[in-house]
Amino acid sequence: MQQDQPEKNKEKMFRVIMVVVLAAIIIISVTFVIINNNQNEDEDVLETYVDKSKEEVFSLLNKSKEYDEVNEEFVYNISKIHLTIVDCRSLDGWCTCRFNTEGHLPGATLLPARSNYTSLYYNVTNDKNDILIYTTDGKNGERFCENLTGNVYGKLYNLVGGFNSWKAAGYPIEPVLLS
Repeated sequence: MQQDQPEKNKEKMFRVIMVVVLAAIIIISVTFVIINNNQNEDEDVLETYVDKSKEEVFSLLNKSKEYDEVNEEFVYNISKIHLTIVDCRSLDGWCTCRFNTEGHLPGATLLPARSNYTSLYYNVTNDKNDILIYTTDGKNGERFCENLTGNVYGKLYNLVGGFNSWKAAGYPIEPVLLS
């Protein structure tokens, strides 16, 4: 009987070692799978952007924003339906005399020069339509859209290239009626 005890101890020790080895194999396998998946995701991301033009990459990156960057053709076509267009060029530092000579997109609401982000927020966030923000060149429009994100009922758009691209593309411009 005394010899049976050492045999049982050896058998228990063997089982413990087997469980530890099996656990180590499982942990190593899971780690390998996780690392391999991350490498595949990185390769997928790389493949997404390789051989793409600057504009295509920009478009792909914009899909992660909570507002859409759109071109003048898109705006021209969508402006025929429910779209609130907000002319924010005054926040770019434009003076009212330039609005008188330049005009603005048809149907646009001019945000006065005395405005700031707060008045922009209150003027457009209660609107139930989709909202297009445009500035002189579109760059400040990005910032305005980021400030409005999550506070509008419809979709939010920024005109890439702003008023300058709209005008250069030959789309209609109407005079600004200042009161």
